Parts: sequence; C-alpha cells; structure tokens
Amino acid sequence: MKSIFEEKPCDTCNLDRQVGNPDRWKCECDRCTKIGQWRNEVIIRCSKIEKVLGKEYDLEELYKIVKANKDGRTIISPCKIGDKVKVDVKSWGDVWDYVTVDNGKFLIGEIVSIIKTKNQTLIKIKVEHNAKWKRPMKRYPISSIGKTVFIIK
Repeated sequence: MKSIFEEKPCDTCNLDRQVGNPDRWKCECDRCTKIGQWRNEVIIRCSKIEKVLGKEYDLEELYKIVKANKDGRTIISPCKIGDKVKVDVKSWGDVWDYVTVDNGKFLIGEIVSIIKTKNQTLIKIKVEHNAKWKRPMKRYPISSIGKTVFIIK
C-alpha cells in the first residue's frame, strides 16, 4: 500500500509559493480542492489502522514489531505459550508414571516456550508426571503440531 504522505496535494497543485520575504511561506491549502479529499483519505487510513491496533497502543512497541518482521525475526505460531497439548507417547520415549489420556496413547502437557533457531521453530513442552516434583520437558518442531502434538481446545 502506498504511503499517504508520498504525494501530498501541495506537491502537485503548487499553491505553496513564496510571497515577498524569503523566510516567510504562504500556503493556500484552504483554497485547494484536493486537500479535503486528501484529509479524508488520511482520516480513513488512520481509522483502519486504529481498528487493527485497538484503542490503546504503543507506537514504539509497534515500531519494534514491524522492524523485527522486516528483519525476519517474527513467528506466526499456531499456538501460544500456556496452551494445553496432547503429545503422542511414541514420540516421547519412556513414559512410565506419566499422566496419559486416551488409553495411554497421549501425554498431557503445556507449551512453555517457542524458540526460533536458524533452521526451524521449536515448541518446548512440559508434560504432567504423577510425581509432582518431576516436570519433564522436550522440544518439538512446530511442524509436529497436528502430527504428534495436538492442541487441546
């Protein structure tokens, strides 16, 4: 989408002109027929942006997110930290004394972190164990969601 500031009406209508004193500029934008349409476009664009961002937003934080996205440092994940998941027991290894469901086919766990490496994105899952002090964790590629890791809705 083209920036609304790339082509302001004053850049094309040339009504800005110097009058008398070289340090003083006179702008006749109030008489310009294009400025009203341009202002409307600015207001519409800003209202669309605020509809996406919500009522309260931090422009500095938004700048950081956009910069990270341009640098390739953002992830759009199918899950979030704290999501409950079922993990296929075959992908875990030894599951003695773990909390399982579906006749021992799945472990119950929670996503505790999402890590982006150079080659892939990983989710770190902490599973439930019958011994409360024992909370084993394992990393899975994000591509395993829907195959060996299933999000519980």
